[in-house]
Order: sequence, then C-alpha cells, then structure tokens
Amino acid sequence: NMAALEAYMEKETAEFKKVYLAAGTYVHTSAFYNMPVGFELYGGFPATAKGYDLTGRDLKTNATIIDGGWDGNSTDTNYRLFVIQKGTWVFDGLTFQNVRYSGKASGSAIQVIKSDGVTIKDCSFTNCVNANTSYSGGALRIDTDNTVDMISCTFTQNSAQNGGAIYVA
Repeated sequence: NMAALEAYMEKETAEFKKVYLAAGTYVHTSAFYNMPVGFELYGGFPATAKGYDLTGRDLKTNATIIDGGWDGNSTDTNYRLFVIQKGTWVFDGLTFQNVRYSGKASGSAIQVIKSDGVTIKDCSFTNCVNANTSYSGGALRIDTDNTVDMISCTFTQNSAQNGGAIYVA
C-alpha cells in the first residue's frame, strides 16, 4: 500500500534500500516525496512472489503502477511523486501515471535536483502534466550536473510548457 511505502521510504535510516513492489496500483494522494537517501524501486512481481528474481519478472502481467490520482479533468490534484536531492536511485519496471502538478517547480513524476546517479529502466510515463506554464518537464526534469541513464522507457501523453516528457536544465 502506498502509505506504508511512503512511511518506509521517509526514514533515512531504512535498513534496506531496495524495495520490491508487487503488481498493483499504488495511488499517491499526499505531498510529494522528498527522500533523504537513495533507493532502488523494482516493480513487476506477482503478489504471491517468494523471493525477488529480477530475471523472472513479467512486467506486463504484473504491472506495478504508481498513480498520482489525477482523473484527467480536475485541477485540484497537485502532487509530485519523487524529488531527488541526494543518493543513488533506481526505478525499474514501474509505470508512473496520472500525475498533475501546478506548483512552483518542475517535473511532475520525477525531478532530479542532485544525485549520485539515477537509472530509470523499463518504465513508462503516461499522462504526467506540469500545469504551471512557468515550469517545465511533464514527466521528468533533470537539473544540470546529474547523470540519468534511461533504458527502454516510454512516454505517452505527457505535457508541460517546455519539455512535454523530459526537460533537461
């Protein structure tokens, strides 16, 4: 459940930095994440998984969705998902969808302000919107001097004033 994931990740002293997410939709309905350390988030596991073998995942059958809760019409959903300010991060096998942000910042699903490296692999970004016309990056914003490796990712129906899917500052 999303609340448990958020509570676990907000603890800087979290014992394990790897999180394996079972198939399902995790709806994000509170203020954006501002994580104190790096994490590795892996999706695509069946709910009944015993152990975590990355090679045995089926990302289509066991879709792991992080949903921003936006219905596509309202203007009241105003959350970002991940704001990265330090550490090494991995997002692997996840779908980010229905994220709308209109605050004074960029990147509705992920903003990389400062990191020791970010890998985004086998992820999809759908319907991620930065609604503030003064800011950029519908799905992602990557600030200068960061290394972000993107492997086999898709972007569909994302929008912003600049960088509908990705904005690199």
